[in-house]
Amino acid sequence: MAGQSFVKILGFRMLIEFILVLLLQTANIITNLCTINDCVTLVFPQLIQEGLTQQNAGTIVSSQSIAMAIITFTAGILSDRLAAKHMVCFGLIVCGVSTLLFSTGTTVTQYSIYWFLNGLGQGFSLPSLLKLTKENSSPVRFATNWSVVLISVNFAGVSNPFITAYLSQTYYWRTSVIISGVLTLMVATLCLVLLETPAKDASGVDTNKQQNNGNDKQNDNTRVIDILQYPLLWMCIISRFVVAVSRQGVSDWSQIYLVSEQHLDVYMSSMFISLVEIGGICGKLIAGRISDMLLKRRLAATGAHSGADQSTLKLMARLPVSIAMLSFNALALHLYCFHIRHNTSLPVLAITALLIGINTSGNVVNLSVIATEISPKRAGLCSSLVNLAAKVGGIFTGLPLSLIANTYSWNMAFILIEIYACACK
Repeated sequence: MAGQSFVKILGFRMLIEFILVLLLQTANIITNLCTINDCVTLVFPQLIQEGLTQQNAGTIVSSQSIAMAIITFTAGILSDRLAAKHMVCFGLIVCGVSTLLFSTGTTVTQYSIYWFLNGLGQGFSLPSLLKLTKENSSPVRFATNWSVVLISVNFAGVSNPFITAYLSQTYYWRTSVIISGVLTLMVATLCLVLLETPAKDASGVDTNKQQNNGNDKQNDNTRVIDILQYPLLWMCIISRFVVAVSRQGVSDWSQIYLVSEQHLDVYMSSMFISLVEIGGICGKLIAGRISDMLLKRRLAATGAHSGADQSTLKLMARLPVSIAMLSFNALALHLYCFHIRHNTSLPVLAITALLIGINTSGNVVNLSVIATEISPKRAGLCSSLVNLAAKVGGIFTGLPLSLIANTYSWNMAFILIEIYACACK
């Protein structure tokens, strides 16, 4: 009986992972560690041939970004009150319908309105994916499963340009957009049918709730103002800001820094960025797996069964992973600032890039998981605050960081990021 239950749980978990990967691939849902171009952005060249200007294209893209910024934080708070399954399905339906409407548009105003709705749908789905993954994972598999979900975004980013280019050139661009919208609606239907709310036992008690019973009672009356006073939450917020600045700063500006200031050729600088991305994929898996392994060992060693004890052990097991990755990230940034020159050997260049990718992306996974376990009843709020820190970090790597580079140099700008990383560590 126990063996059958294990096989059933394992099979269901694999099915959930597959659905979430497909969901992310077709709907192009974006978190906080990276951004991928959607199907409409990739057909902009054909739209421009039909008379759309680059300014019009920027307006359409901005409308989606504004919508996501407006709704993502609110959706995170709502995820504490609404079922994650319903939020994800609703968001996907909005994405699918708005994509289909986009294929019927004829003016810039229509395109912008439809893509604004698409941004609302994506932003509404994003916070619920983490909660949905947690609901369908055992505590000692949560971080690993979440890392798999996040890696699917990387795979979508690689495959989507080829798929969209093939469809838009084989068929008309409107047909390729329609196919994307239909696939999104199909995934929404699959999620609605196959995903389940947390299972209940024979007594009708939510098993997830039962597992965290002690901790839930402790947090039933937790106010928002009390959560904002948690030192661990602020540690996650600050760490997530530093991780976002480190990762996006290196990804966005390495070409300029390495070519113009360190005099590397374009091929070497491009290879550096590619290795950062490869390290990011590996880092997500490494962080998720190690975090879960440490938790499993702690639970086995202490034999903690109550929800309160498990909650504390989860944080104690996962925190060292984030601290270690912050330390290695600071080391990698030091190598990046002081040891990457035009005559730097290929192994040093590769190790530096991989270290940056592994430790920044790995911490995205681990900090997201920790945020949900600080206060289980307010997991959506905590996750939203941590994600907001990532968005602020992304903003900092734009105009503010470029102003610092213009005033001093790009090397000084990256040294400043290294100082942030060391201070956070």
